[in-house]
Amino acid sequence: ACARFSARLLCLSDELGAQFLAAKIGEPSQFRTVTLGVDLTPFEADETPARKSVRAELNLDKNAILIGQISRLAPVKNAKATLEAAKILENQFPNAHFVFVGDGESRARLGQLAGELGLQNRAHFLGIRADIARLNLAFDCVVLPSFQEGTPV
Repeated sequence: ACARFSARLLCLSDELGAQFLAAKIGEPSQFRTVTLGVDLTPFEADETPARKSVRAELNLDKNAILIGQISRLAPVKNAKATLEAAKILENQFPNAHFVFVGDGESRARLGQLAGELGLQNRAHFLGIRADIARLNLAFDCVVLPSFQEGTPV
């Protein structure tokens, strides 16, 4: 409804703009694409060194499955769902480990929940890190269970 009162509507991709237009939001002349502005080249590197070094850093077997969540540890990012999924997958994937990268107001409670679920040896909280590309390359799977996400990469 607000689109008719706006001179411009900004989106992160042309595809997103097309989705809005398909939903009858705005007119084509109103849309401008402003890309995220993140250099994704580091995320395209050879994953082998990262896989080895991250597993070694966590003292894990080289064949461990790493499932990662990179986010602020806040209720809206729903890391609790990742821990609950870890518990469900525990018996089927005994070599799966869940890695949380980030920090926030939910950090202490998530650590407590990991203990309550018996996942203290399989849930790894790494805090704020500068080597996000390396960690991403090491993960076998990345989860994004957020209730709300502005710029998922």
